[in-house]
Amino acid sequence: MGEKQAPSLRPRFLWIFLMLWGTLSCTQAVRVDRSMPLRISLEPLQPIAILPIPIPSGYPGGAEELEIRIKESLSSKGYRILDPASVSKILGELELSSEKLVSDPSALIKFQKESGAKVLFMANFLDYRIRKPQIREMTYQVWDGVTYEYQSLPTYYRGSFFARLKLTLITAESGHVIWLAEGTSEGSSLSVKPLTHQLLFELLAQLPEAQTSESRQ
Repeated sequence: MGEKQAPSLRPRFLWIFLMLWGTLSCTQAVRVDRSMPLRISLEPLQPIAILPIPIPSGYPGGAEELEIRIKESLSSKGYRILDPASVSKILGELELSSEKLVSDPSALIKFQKESGAKVLFMANFLDYRIRKPQIREMTYQVWDGVTYEYQSLPTYYRGSFFARLKLTLITAESGHVIWLAEGTSEGSSLSVKPLTHQLLFELLAQLPEAQTSESRQ
């Protein structure tokens, strides 16, 4: 009676490889697609009100984290920023959303009188898509030491996401756009927050520092 052949370890090695390949083979990209230069001085057009950010379904976190990063960036550039909590309170009292505010001239006038803001800062997700990671069965041809056979093995799909973010500065008096930057980020669904933060950082980098009297001397 012949010796019993030991089971091949190749299927196990193949399964581990497929799991690692799905985890590591991830294309990540952050791009600034367009940026409109700031053509006027914002020195007489301050303070700036950062409007609440509409967060798309599936984003892992609230708007507060993004708003804090925006406030810190603008402040570091020398801009005077209204307290975001005060801005939200005024919008609530006037029963206005960010979208309603910028589309209604009379609402802009009311908000400007109540807040004292000269410029509005808006951040909007123009597109946001996410596919969560999952494990599915796939059929592969596996060598068992004697011949090839077909086996169903679990395969890891890393998931993916795509986001398009637009930043805009609008005058509170007329609603005219005086600066904008737009870009995209894409990668693994496990990297949504860091890639979104990186995109936000790169878009904000397109906005120049405030031109004060001291800086022009």
